[in-house]
Amino acid sequence: MIPGTEEDIEADLIVSAIGQAVDFTGLEAFDTGKGAVAADKNYQVQGHKGVFCGGDVIRPHLLTTAIGHGAIAADGIDALLRGEELERRPKIDVHSFDLMRKLVEKGLPVGKIEEPLHGTDSSTGAIHNFENRSDRYVIPHGDLVLGHFPYVARNKRKVITLTAEQALDNFEERL
Repeated sequence: MIPGTEEDIEADLIVSAIGQAVDFTGLEAFDTGKGAVAADKNYQVQGHKGVFCGGDVIRPHLLTTAIGHGAIAADGIDALLRGEELERRPKIDVHSFDLMRKLVEKGLPVGKIEEPLHGTDSSTGAIHNFENRSDRYVIPHGDLVLGHFPYVARNKRKVITLTAEQALDNFEERL
């Protein structure tokens, strides 16, 4: 760390996602011997009905992968508690999060998107960065609003070109 570069960032929740090795102390029965846990497609530990897992204990990966494991495991736990058989999951798992459905479940207002489609920040029918509008229109790159990106000057490099004679016995750094 460079002294004087510290800063305080206000946050309601901080998730420490640093991907470390698993400590199997007290959980030796779940260790495959490879520092991981073997789980099925529902993230139920193989050979241990009713025990679910996810994240780096299966394989070190991204935080979003671990969150996906948790969502799928929660579905399996829910089915298990209701006395249902765990469904077979597809070979390629597509587990999606439906934000519109979650808004309805929470009793939050969800409106209809009507023309014009620009200026939807005050609309209850638009959820920015989540809603897939590709079925209605595709915005060409020239029409994107880039006002929220700060201008960054391009780093132009000085390229030094040498002839064969100049390059011989020349050990100076150059691009």
